[in-house]
Amino acid sequence: MCYIIHRESAMRSQKLDLPTRITTMAAPCTENNHKQGTLEFALDVPFPSTREASIALQSLSPDREPRKGGISKELTVSGSTLSVRWRADEARILRVTVGSFMNHLSLVMETLELFGPPLPGDRNHGVVRTTSPW
Repeated sequence: MCYIIHRESAMRSQKLDLPTRITTMAAPCTENNHKQGTLEFALDVPFPSTREASIALQSLSPDREPRKGGISKELTVSGSTLSVRWRADEARILRVTVGSFMNHLSLVMETLELFGPPLPGDRNHGVVRTTSPW
């Protein structure tokens, strides 16, 4: 049985007031995927700068999926946009993994907002400051 679900939506981050484009695809994308029944989910998050997108990538990359099989995640940065692509064998695994990632992404975005944009030449990527943002 073959099924296709495709949805694109535009959201705004409440904290950073940034547009977030979510492309959801839960369908076999190729003949090979049709045989395997692979589900895919894509998320593109624009940041104010390339540096902030890179900080988000570095903050979110260490989190590997707890399961060895059944799901894969790819994070990339192009310009100031962080892109994430998941592929999973089961909808439940995909839902749980994406939900967990969204929680981590929210924390990264709140932290970037709290500490402000990275300072030029700041080797700590804007995470440590000598003055308080308050």
